[in-house]
Amino acid sequence: MRIKEFRIDRYGHIGYHDKFGLKNFTLFWGKNEAGKTLTLEAIIKFMLGKYSKAFPNINRVNESPSGYLVIELSNGDVKLPENGSLVDIIGIDTSIFRNIFIIRNSDLTIENEAGFYNDIADRLTGLNLQKIKDVKEKIFSIGHLTEKFNIKDDQNSRKLATRISQATKLIDEIGDFLEKAYAKGYDEVEKLIVSMENEREKLQETISIYREAEKRRKYEIGVEIKNNYEKKLEALKNLSFINKEAEKELNQANISIKHHQESINEKKETLENLRKDVNRLKQELFDLEVDYELLKKRKLQIENVIPKIGKYKEESENLAGKRFGKVLYIYSFVISFVVLLASLGFALFGMKIASNIFAFISLVALLSGTVNVVWLKRKEGRLVHILENIKNELAPLGLGSENISDIHKNIQRFMDEVERFEIKINKKKNTIENCENQISILDKEIEELYSKIKSLENNIKNILINAKVENIEDYSKKVEEKDKLEAELSSLVSEFYRVFGLDKAVEFDRWDEVLKEYESFKESALNIEYIPGKIDEYQSRLDKIEEKLENLKKAKEEYTRKFHQFEERSNEILLLDEPVRIDSLSQIEKLKDKLIEFLSHHQQMFDDCKIAIQILEEIENEKKQSIKELFDKKSKAVEYFKNFSENRYKAISYDLEKNRLHLIGKDDIEIPVENLSAGAYDQLYLAVRLSLAESILENEAGFFLMDDPFIKSDPDRLEKEIEILLKLALEGWQIVYFSAKEEILERVKKLQGVEKSLVEVFVLDDINKTNSHIENTPSLF
Repeated sequence: MRIKEFRIDRYGHIGYHDKFGLKNFTLFWGKNEAGKTLTLEAIIKFMLGKYSKAFPNINRVNESPSGYLVIELSNGDVKLPENGSLVDIIGIDTSIFRNIFIIRNSDLTIENEAGFYNDIADRLTGLNLQKIKDVKEKIFSIGHLTEKFNIKDDQNSRKLATRISQATKLIDEIGDFLEKAYAKGYDEVEKLIVSMENEREKLQETISIYREAEKRRKYEIGVEIKNNYEKKLEALKNLSFINKEAEKELNQANISIKHHQESINEKKETLENLRKDVNRLKQELFDLEVDYELLKKRKLQIENVIPKIGKYKEESENLAGKRFGKVLYIYSFVISFVVLLASLGFALFGMKIASNIFAFISLVALLSGTVNVVWLKRKEGRLVHILENIKNELAPLGLGSENISDIHKNIQRFMDEVERFEIKINKKKNTIENCENQISILDKEIEELYSKIKSLENNIKNILINAKVENIEDYSKKVEEKDKLEAELSSLVSEFYRVFGLDKAVEFDRWDEVLKEYESFKESALNIEYIPGKIDEYQSRLDKIEEKLENLKKAKEEYTRKFHQFEERSNEILLLDEPVRIDSLSQIEKLKDKLIEFLSHHQQMFDDCKIAIQILEEIENEKKQSIKELFDKKSKAVEYFKNFSENRYKAISYDLEKNRLHLIGKDDIEIPVENLSAGAYDQLYLAVRLSLAESILENEAGFFLMDDPFIKSDPDRLEKEIEILLKLALEGWQIVYFSAKEEILERVKKLQGVEKSLVEVFVLDDINKTNSHIENTPSLF
């Protein structure tokens, strides 16, 4: 099977005037947008027709190509699409073309890999794995089995697993039941039931008479309780103004009055003490103020002296400076005397001018010094006189002293004492004011407490008047009396409820209704004395008979119920058209036989289905083994891949469970295909495609349409891959290669020089230029 020639008149923007004749290795080379992809798509559409839709992105041009393609088969040439589709002509599925013979978009991977290998194995072995699977599923469905050979328990099987389990259990239960039924004498039960029912009837009649006597007695007691209740209720109405809240209020008011009175007494005592304190403090303040007046007079006198002291200090300080001049005078006198002696000396030696000068200086110095000394003496005398006056004025005040410094200290101490007196007086005044404020507050509080006491006493008086009692003690007695009446009424109510067996409150107004129900028994069973406990005695005997009778009936009902249970359960298990009916022990025995037959039937069905499925699984395993053999050590896929990879890998293995390929390295380590480089990955799937193609075509040569399959390969690997493709071409395979890679063009042209009859190269860029030239040439006609 090979492509002999094709021609594309128009497809999208491409169209060729001449047909293309293909050799064993034909390269269509062109740069991007030269028309390679559209040329390949046109070939696929010519070849596969309507089946070309299985290829993704095949309709980039939404039209069918105009032209033809000729396929050379073993039985002659076929022109497409004129003679139909290659899929229909040779009977090869579209997926085989997609995954083996046609490589688009540089994609060497196999679509739906696991399912595709199954289809290949079906084709090679003649066994349809899907049909085997369908038959297995049908057998599983018929036998109602799961894949683990368990019986299903779903709606489709009508809960078969449950029904089988229930049938087994029911057979055992029926066996036990039959054994017990025969042992207990099922036929004697009816006679005992009749005998005991007669005895029960007599006891019931006796109990009925005693119950009438009991009701008569209840009526009598009820009337008595009602009469007592009415009397006590009337007495309680007379105490309607008495209540515990008022009593509590009276006691609380009484306690409050006592508390307020105690508080008043305490406050009065405090008030009395405060008033005494105020009187004492006022007297102390008066004494202080008297003393303070004396101090103020002394202070005025002292204040008159203070300016004199200031003047004394001022003149004393001035005089202190002058005293230094006095010292200088003494020194100047000595010097003047010496100068005078010197002037005398100069006179003796005839030095008159010098003697006169020194004499004049000496006299001037002596004269000025004498004047200064006299003036100082007068000043000192004046200061002494001032000091004496100050001392004389302060002596009566007790502040005198010998020197001005001590006088000043005495005055300061006096002034400090005056200040302390002023502080004491102010403090006393503040204390008196605070006490008077407290007195005012206490007076107001006492007045308020008296007001509260009066209000409480009025409340007490009003309560006692309304209750018509004299004092609180009498009121408390009335409260006790009321409590006692209420307790007695409550007791009568409880007694009424107990006598008539009432379980919920019934208002007194409705007691007559209760009594009316029993009124009809007031003349009943007058000849029977009501004795408490007698009814219980008869009832106990009746209960025992009832119990025995109930057990007998239960025995009868148990058998009847068992019959019904066996009916219901067997109908749920057997699902017969006619439901099972049981009235006797013999029918139960027949039911047991039917259940045993039901189990036997389904056990046989289970065994038959299991054997059939095991046979099919053996066939299925053979089929899976054939898939594995596609990649065994002797397969062409391994041989091709070894050549591609230069024997880097020992084998290709297919995992039947995970449905995926992996490689065996030289060190026998499994390598997932995902771990391969992009180039090695492409080489692996090219090897698989080549091997599968040979298997599909039964070792006959075919064609491969390749769209740049080695785009990820490095130069060395690409060289090796081109050599393998050439080798395939030499063996009769047809390689139709589409590429835009310069190195591919160069290598194939070199091959063309060596194998001209085998290799053909079409440069689409050149062809397009020629077509353009022809189209642009003016027509001669």
